[in-house]
Amino acid sequence: AIFWGGNPRSVIDLGRQKKILIFASDEIKKEIYDVITEKFKLPHLDATNILTDFTSVTIPTKVNNHIFVIKDDPEDNKFIECALECKANFIISGDKHLLSQGEYESIKILAATDFLKFMGYSR
Repeated sequence: AIFWGGNPRSVIDLGRQKKILIFASDEIKKEIYDVITEKFKLPHLDATNILTDFTSVTIPTKVNNHIFVIKDDPEDNKFIECALECKANFIISGDKHLLSQGEYESIKILAATDFLKFMGYSR
């Protein structure tokens, strides 16, 4: 959503328009920052600005309980933990480990394209 737009950006835009709620824990925000600075090599100031913009459309969520569901990439559990904490209906992700889970405790895990179709927002 940050670099390429498309359907992932459309999901963020729905949050900006207050049509959906987007939740993010400190662990999720840290991962976003780390990916921006380490993988994409953006300077810290640019990464901070991007994260500030993202945070402006999210609801902060404090995770109190940790789980171990995604065995192939345990770092991805943070997304399920956040969703459980805020009683989310969906996790929207492009991550193959999360998507292969499909659902967890009635939380559907969908790619942005599938979420937009499911909700009737597809282009």
